[in-house]
Amino acid sequence: MVNRERALREYIDKKAQGIEIGPYHNPLVPRRLGYNTTSLDIFDAAELRRRAAADPNIPDDHISLIEEVDLQGSACDIAELVAAKFGTKKFDYIVSSHNFEHLPDPIRFLQGCQEVLAVGGVLSLAVPDRRYCFDFYRPATELSEWLDAFHERRIRPTAGQVFRGAALRSNLLGAGAWVPGTVALPTPEEDLHSAYATWQTGLTAETEPEYTDAHCSAFTPASLELLLADARFLDLIKLETLAIHGPKGCEFFVHLRNPAPGTPPPERSRHYAARAEIMARAAREVIDRTPLRTRVFKRVGRSVRDRGRRVLARIRDGTRGAGR
Repeated sequence: MVNRERALREYIDKKAQGIEIGPYHNPLVPRRLGYNTTSLDIFDAAELRRRAAADPNIPDDHISLIEEVDLQGSACDIAELVAAKFGTKKFDYIVSSHNFEHLPDPIRFLQGCQEVLAVGGVLSLAVPDRRYCFDFYRPATELSEWLDAFHERRIRPTAGQVFRGAALRSNLLGAGAWVPGTVALPTPEEDLHSAYATWQTGLTAETEPEYTDAHCSAFTPASLELLLADARFLDLIKLETLAIHGPKGCEFFVHLRNPAPGTPPPERSRHYAARAEIMARAAREVIDRTPLRTRVFKRVGRSVRDRGRRVLARIRDGTRGAGR
């Protein structure tokens, strides 16, 4: 079994200098445990504590775990935020849990990470697997979507992205996340009129509408591996994929390394050979979502629901998109 904390800290040393994005009330590399960490969040610590106190799902004793925010702003602006506070300082690692899928402009985020990471520095991500969460009926994100966002330099989810997330949202026995091996199909939520009204408001508002959070991207492990490989081949990013683990529960783990300056993209024939293999795996991930075992749905219902709730409880702080 893959241990979540161990998987995310695989390339992290306590003595190293790093950045955690959106740690909220459950930091992975807290300063109180001796990690040399800089915190990045869209809100300051006072606002995070206020929100945590108002959230009945967050235990009161977790509020004290919220650490001071060093870099306040969008994770897409990580390079600018670091430069403003630390100049040309480089970091050994960046770690982020359930933030990447919320980012309006993933390519700019990845470019920013490679700019502030030292050579050999690692970006570690926990990412939801769309097969095992409320994104089940959404198609996996394509590179064309990332390219459009990068060209438009998006700073918020589009009205269409917000609509898609709401219109295709599903649950399994009331839970928004579940574990691999579940035979039952999730139930689509019946909120189409509300999603459509939100889309209309987002398009027709005379002033900038309030930020509406959404999963801007949806992935399986191989579909994200393909996005990263193609983006690197096209020289949009330099980061090299070190490892992809999982899924464990509703999520998987990704580690990317910052190579030495001047490292070229992969050679053409090598990339296309690897690309074909990744695409085949991505297709199989959709087809082979679960091993089709002969289980009775009613018998697994309580277990699926309870395990899904436990998974959500462990990652609740990440799903809010705090570091967007």
